[in-house]
Amino acid sequence: MKTIGIIGGLGPPSTVKYYEWLNDGMARRLGGGHTARIILTSVDGADVVRLRKLQDPVAEGAFYAEEAKRLERAGADFILIASNTSHKNAPAIEKAVKIPLLHLADATARHIRSQGAKRVLLIGTLLTMEKDFYKSRLQAQGLEVVTPEADDRKWISETIYSELVLGKVRPEVSSRFRQILNQFTHPEVDGAILGCTELTLLDLDGVHLRLFDTARIHVEAAIDFATQP
Repeated sequence: MKTIGIIGGLGPPSTVKYYEWLNDGMARRLGGGHTARIILTSVDGADVVRLRKLQDPVAEGAFYAEEAKRLERAGADFILIASNTSHKNAPAIEKAVKIPLLHLADATARHIRSQGAKRVLLIGTLLTMEKDFYKSRLQAQGLEVVTPEADDRKWISETIYSELVLGKVRPEVSSRFRQILNQFTHPEVDGAILGCTELTLLDLDGVHLRLFDTARIHVEAAIDFATQP
């Protein structure tokens, strides 16, 4: 079994889910008393906020690269970033370490294609929905990506940062997300990507679209990779 390195804390609620699901999944995959071999570096969210406010991609990339090198030195065989938005720092990480980064967007695109979907709705932070670092990885695997209207994109992103990353999940917030998602129907889109790992915390029962939970997809891809010879 390979050792999984995780850059977490972005935010803590989804990092907890990664840890829980990796261990549960490994037990199901291998049976017996098996659990995942994990090395976790959990960053201070205030440091990430400060770097993003500086709008200095080099400094932010260097910050993530140092965390990746920390995992490599500790003995990780590959790396997960437990955050969609933080994958904008993937190039800096890949240059800094020799071990592979299991890119969340690539794993998500492969899974979606395996389900026969081609045109998908993407929700997440503004950076994830509007910048190319994430969407281009999906498009490179043949997916067509659409996003909500500008006002909904702004509300989604603000809610992620002000509530979900803090573990706050109010019923009215889940209801608003359901309303946004249900504005889209099949065959207009084939499904919706929950493109923020905190979105897994929502109650989305009643959404008519197929939902592609990136956190769960990433975990399953990591289990596959960790158990390959």
